[in-house]
Amino acid sequence: MTDSNERLERRYRRLLGLYPRSYRQQHEEDMLGVLMNEADSKQSRPGLAQTLDLLRGALFISGRYWWQMRMAPDSLAVRHPVFVIRLRLAVSAWLCFVAAVLIWGGYYAWGVLVLFFVGLHLLFIRRTVLQRRRN
Repeated sequence: MTDSNERLERRYRRLLGLYPRSYRQQHEEDMLGVLMNEADSKQSRPGLAQTLDLLRGALFISGRYWWQMRMAPDSLAVRHPVFVIRLRLAVSAWLCFVAAVLIWGGYYAWGVLVLFFVGLHLLFIRRTVLQRRRN
């Protein structure tokens, strides 16, 4: 393997490092093989389009993993669901206060953004409650 190929592979691996660990364990070698096969022989850096595509993919996959909120048997939400629900309610109440202060101070966009995170916490509370009911 030439020096430019080694540098290119290192750079691709660094970009692939943005993907979640469990996803990388399953797909990293396949993705790296495809990327290396598509690269020119003298190429030592990923192209802008490839870099942006890998960043977009990493954000998408990370977001999907985060949204799924996998309930592993050893996760805190499974072991102590009441604690997690109370903690999320407390954080939601605090964020509501922060949003009210921001909106009252004239920072409407920031206040709405904080309220978005309140909604996320409430969604996760709902998921924890539904998971608890299933078990």
